[in-house]
Amino acid sequence: MDLIVCIPTFNEELNIKKCLNKLKWANKVIILDSNSTDNTVKIAKKFKNTNIIYSKKKLSYVSKLNYFINKNKGKWLLILDADYVLSNALIKEFKILHIKNLRKEKISGFKIKIYNKIFNKTIREDIYPKKILLFKNVNCYFRQFGHSEKFFIKGKISNIDGYIMQENFNEIKNFSVWKLNQSKYSKLDSSRIVKTKFDELRTQDKIRKFPPINIILIMIYFIFFKKILIYGKSGFFYLFQRLFYETLLSFQIIKIYLRKFKNFISL
Repeated sequence: MDLIVCIPTFNEELNIKKCLNKLKWANKVIILDSNSTDNTVKIAKKFKNTNIIYSKKKLSYVSKLNYFINKNKGKWLLILDADYVLSNALIKEFKILHIKNLRKEKISGFKIKIYNKIFNKTIREDIYPKKILLFKNVNCYFRQFGHSEKFFIKGKISNIDGYIMQENFNEIKNFSVWKLNQSKYSKLDSSRIVKTKFDELRTQDKIRKFPPINIILIMIYFIFFKKILIYGKSGFFYLFQRLFYETLLSFQIIKIYLRKFKNFISL
């Protein structure tokens, strides 16, 4: 299939080689780099199918994704993070997809499963919802959604059986940076959750409105329903990450509630 792979990067030397090694089949890979200070660009330059674009100004993650869309109208795009590694099954599916057939079926995009890979073990659970990462770039865009992004596209969306592995351990090797990012994400998500009407929230976010109940329920969900601990230390590590984030999020939501209560009292 003729498509363009798009990857936003900033200091991804721990991930980018693994990501690009699984993209050698692609005709064109575009990296939008935010002036990395490590070896990200040096590593990426070793791959012949990779073009590197340097961001002149600091762009948000969502702005980078929309940059890819604005510069590649009408093309099929595959949007990846630098810590994504394509499974062999997914690569095979990409190779047999034909644009002519997609036109007949009027398919605009495909949802892809993302599994976490920790300590070289893939956690094959549907922890995260599938994401539309492969799509025809027509009348679509990304919008900020808390610390993450929301994708808007018209047309029929199908599914792909193959999956992506997210290298979830590398991001915590520098714990101080990881902790800072989690704090930033929790502030953005807490603001979104509190401002959104209750009936418009996803089930998970509805639960998060009631801290610290959310922490207890998340722990029960992953231990007893997702059986995350059968993955050994990889499961324990993932559970630690989730509980750490949920705890930060709870504190942020409680802060907002207390601020609102103080403002109410002062009226």
